[in-house]
Amino acid sequence: MWGLDKAFLKEHSRFSSQLALKVVFTFIAFLTPLLLIFFYDDHENEGIDFFLPELFLFVALAIGRGIFFYLNQMSDSLVKQKDVELSHLKEINAQAELKLLQSHINPQFLYNALNSIAGLAYDDADKTEKMALSLSDLFRYSINKKGEEMSTVSEEVTLVENYLEIEKIRFGERLEFTLTIDEDAKEEKIPMFMLQPLIENAIKHGVSKIGGDAKISLDIKKDEEGLLITVGDNGPAFPQGLVSGHGLQTVYDLLRLSYGDKASLSWENTPRKQIVIFIKNK
Repeated sequence: MWGLDKAFLKEHSRFSSQLALKVVFTFIAFLTPLLLIFFYDDHENEGIDFFLPELFLFVALAIGRGIFFYLNQMSDSLVKQKDVELSHLKEINAQAELKLLQSHINPQFLYNALNSIAGLAYDDADKTEKMALSLSDLFRYSINKKGEEMSTVSEEVTLVENYLEIEKIRFGERLEFTLTIDEDAKEEKIPMFMLQPLIENAIKHGVSKIGGDAKISLDIKKDEEGLLITVGDNGPAFPQGLVSGHGLQTVYDLLRLSYGDKASLSWENTPRKQIVIFIKNK
């Protein structure tokens, strides 16, 4: 049976053809030894009576194998169908999760920004206007990009600049930031709202904890291996368990959902304190 299956059955054959051939091959495989006995042991005089006792058994075995093959194929088909459905559900869930992450704007940031605007309204009309316009640009970007999952590095950096302008008004002249972006990297696609949480983290858990000058840097470089994003600050050193407990879970989840194992997030305190993201070329 195995030899006949290998010789005549093809994986691309139609299911009905494979089913019929397996039944026939099974019947032939069981009947062949009986035929040899019939001719070589001189049972010709018995005629069809020689085959009748076993013939029904062979037919039953052949049909049984056909039924087993049918059920096995149906089972495989159902498993594959369920795998496809599960994969589709996972994709839908991942997209929903991604959209949820990207729709997130920290309420504490909005609260602080609005309080700062209210506080400046009577003292400095120019700063109040500038802060309100920056906040407006921040939300306009969110609205205009609704439904999208990816954006360019250049667009995300503009979002970061608007965010930093708001924070700079709130913190005053002691907040300094430098943005260094490779020209080759500006049109690279990255998940929306990936950079802003990194800067927010540097302010909330970094420079806001110190007196004196607060320095934040964003560097984005592109080479033949991929995209390197580095965010540094001169605040207190990173603690253990940073991703889960230090406000970076959103960025980690965005990377996981968008790139799988093609992206990594790490952090270090020496030689300088910084968050490092590397996205491999696909």
